[in-house]
This record gives sequence, C-alpha cells and structure tokens, in this order.
Amino acid sequence: AVKSIISGRTWKHLPVDRDPDRDARKRLCRADVVEIRKRYDAGGVTYQQLADEYGVHLVTVSDAVRRITWRHI
Repeated sequence: AVKSIISGRTWKHLPVDRDPDRDARKRLCRADVVEIRKRYDAGGVTYQQLADEYGVHLVTVSDAVRRITWRHI
C-alpha cells in the first residue's frame, strides 16, 4: 500500500516529495551508486558496512558495485 502511495498510483491528491533521480522501486539514487562505488574501490569498507549506511540490503550494494544493476552509470 505504501509503495502505491509513494509511486503515485493511489492517493494522488496527496503531495509527495520525490527526488527526480530516485526511482520509487529502488532504494539508491545515481549519486548514491557513484559514491558507493568510489568508496568501495578506495578500500577499507565492506558491502555490509555500505549497506548499513545507506539502509539497503547487502545484495543491493554488491550488485551496484559489480555493475549488475546501474550499468549505465
């Protein structure tokens, strides 16, 4: 239900502040992915640490770093 409200499919009369660079289905935005990749490549940080910091699942970070997702960036 919350996803439908945030994506604008229901409760359309309510204003929702959305970052235009953030897709409602994804938890990371372009800037997050760029920063995560930079920090991971620099070393000293694990997927789990990044996932905890950005509030996403470990697999989300892993896929972004390995370019399984967000290939176009």
